[in-house]
Amino acid sequence: MIERPTVEFLQKVISDAHIGLWEWDPVSNVVYWSPEVYAIFDAPDFDGTLESYESRIHPEDLERLQRAIQEVIERSHAEYRIIHRVIRADRKPCWVESRGTVVRDANGQVERMAGTVWDVTPQLSAEHKLQMALSASNMGLWEWNILVERVIWSKEMAAIYGITPAEFTGTLEDYRARIHPDDWPEIEHRIQCAMADPDYDYYVEHRILRPNGAIRWVEGRGTLVRDEEGQPIRMMGTAWDVTNRKLAKAELEETQAELRRSYEQFDRERRRTEEAVRKSEELLESAGHIAGVGGWEVDLETMYVSWTAETCRIHGVPVGTAPHVDDAIAYYSPESREVIRAHVERALQDGIPYDVELPLIRKDGVQIWVRTEGRAEMENGVAKRLFGVVQDISARRAAEAERQKLYEELLHAKKLESVGRLAGGVAHDFNNIISVILGHAELSLDSLEAGHPLRVELEEIRSAARRSAALTQQLLAFARKQAVSPKVIDLNETVDGMLKMLRRLIGEQITLVWKPGAALKSVLMDPSQVDQILANLCVNARDATDGAGEVLISTSNVQMELGEVPCGEYILLTVKDDGHGIEKETLEHLFEPFFTTKAPGGGTGLGLATVYGIVKQNGGHIRVTSEASQGTEFRIYLPAVDGKMKGTKDSKSEEKLRGGDTILLVEDEPALLKLGRRMLEALGYRVLAAPGPYEALDIADREEGIDLLVTDVIMPRMNGRELMNSLKRIHPELRVLYISGYTAEVIANQGVLEEDVHFLQKPFSMNALSRALAEALGKV
Repeated sequence: MIERPTVEFLQKVISDAHIGLWEWDPVSNVVYWSPEVYAIFDAPDFDGTLESYESRIHPEDLERLQRAIQEVIERSHAEYRIIHRVIRADRKPCWVESRGTVVRDANGQVERMAGTVWDVTPQLSAEHKLQMALSASNMGLWEWNILVERVIWSKEMAAIYGITPAEFTGTLEDYRARIHPDDWPEIEHRIQCAMADPDYDYYVEHRILRPNGAIRWVEGRGTLVRDEEGQPIRMMGTAWDVTNRKLAKAELEETQAELRRSYEQFDRERRRTEEAVRKSEELLESAGHIAGVGGWEVDLETMYVSWTAETCRIHGVPVGTAPHVDDAIAYYSPESREVIRAHVERALQDGIPYDVELPLIRKDGVQIWVRTEGRAEMENGVAKRLFGVVQDISARRAAEAERQKLYEELLHAKKLESVGRLAGGVAHDFNNIISVILGHAELSLDSLEAGHPLRVELEEIRSAARRSAALTQQLLAFARKQAVSPKVIDLNETVDGMLKMLRRLIGEQITLVWKPGAALKSVLMDPSQVDQILANLCVNARDATDGAGEVLISTSNVQMELGEVPCGEYILLTVKDDGHGIEKETLEHLFEPFFTTKAPGGGTGLGLATVYGIVKQNGGHIRVTSEASQGTEFRIYLPAVDGKMKGTKDSKSEEKLRGGDTILLVEDEPALLKLGRRMLEALGYRVLAAPGPYEALDIADREEGIDLLVTDVIMPRMNGRELMNSLKRIHPELRVLYISGYTAEVIANQGVLEEDVHFLQKPFSMNALSRALAEALGKV
């Protein structure tokens, strides 16, 4: 059984705890104090009235106490609790915690008030001391209530931020506005870390912005308080103005940096001093490692030469070699030794420096090029020291030689290009003349009966005209103006189909070997051009072998990365003979038109020029290797393509195809216009002849039923393509056959005809004309 405590026991507990009891009767206005209250207030003369009680309350706290008591009485609050100061008789500072409650009657009227008084001076003194310590250390306290988003600052915290406590609104926005904007992301990041990790130690250094514009550094520490479920509810911590520490640290670091710079400057000066007293060999050795330049110095008493390691490497001898001057000079090529000796002597006698580039033979026998410089240190006209440098410049000399070679190749290519333009122009004009001769010869032959005495002369004229036409074809091939119709072809099949003709061409005494490459890729090329290339190269090979020997033709797939032609995938066509070879001087002019080493009448000098033009026209490259008595090898690189081969029409029929269609013939050369009309009428066509494009347009406006336009390509004022486009507006179904001495860019690119373009190259025979007309009209 638990006994209730006695009154005496409770009074003793209250007394030991220094808690005083009081009671106030509002009716009589009498205040009753227990002995502990008298002791706390140190008021032996207290007379028990309310006025006497209030006179002992500190004036600054009295209004708060009265307001608290009034609110309990008027608003029916359960109790009030307030800490305030009292005025003791001995004037010692005293803080008390005063509590009070109202006792009411059955009607709710106040009967009395009772409460306690507790001396809390010791506790508040400890807090005050802590507050003073915080103030002295410039350390502020802060608390962030996460649930209500409110921030509480101590007055020291406000002082750190340069404001009064009243100026801080307690919102996160106000707090953030006082943080340097560059530092807020880091603060936010660390707060998130603290919320995510219970063991995280929140610490951050950041800058703040004071209202007067000053920037201060603050060190913040904090801890997070969580609820029973582990959710953050508030965060509290300290802030410390560390600006002076930061400035001191920065000043210390600057002082240290200045000391470091001073030491480094001193060290550099020391190193420079040491470097200045090093021997010249060590200086030259250092230079050799940095720039690949060797140094040397002659001992003028012994005439032995000190070489740096780089100089030894250049000469191909062990490091440490120190030859006599004469032995050092002996490393130069025989023709250079006297040159370098003369320079050394002039330097020693007259102090004249030298800088020369000479060939030098290394210890292993390899010849290189070096640049050597030397100078003498003179005193009163006498050499006291001879020293210099040497550098291997073989790579630079090789690069210069390669640049010169490329330059010469460029000049050669431009020369061939210029000759090609000239040849193309000449061939064009020459074709027009041959066209008149060949056309009239054929018309005359057609008009004469067999056995007529004039037929023999006319046959000779036609034969000569055809040979002249073949010559102009070679010129056009070189100039890349030969009309071609590229097709995707198998080079092996094309070459294989020519072997019988090639063997007849080179003769039975020469063996023709054919080595086709396996799985050969296709090329885009006019098959007739392959015939021209092989025929010309095989004829050259035949002549080089003096009628007996071997000619090898081979093909292969090659992938060029770095080599004699640009990178890419090619088909390599090789023609090689074992003849007497080609001299170096001849190789430089090999592809020039009309250049030949054959006897008069032995060749036109257009064979290899034709090959060159065809290869270039097809985007390829040609290279030749030859040595006297070792034979010659031509390597032709043609771009490989993907695609299927297309069949070709047989256009070699000798039958004249006739028709009765209406043809509009346009030719600005009067002789060719007249001849063309006669040839077309002889083939049975109705002909409307026009001496120019504008006359042709006039005729087209008047005439109906024009089936085909036959027009020259190059004409004054308007070319053939432009004329065709204009006529299409009048006769939409009109077809066209272009004729010209050479292909122009208006219908071809580098001589390659555009798809579905019908073209007949001058000069042409009646058979060729009839076939071209039939194809253009879609009859074959």
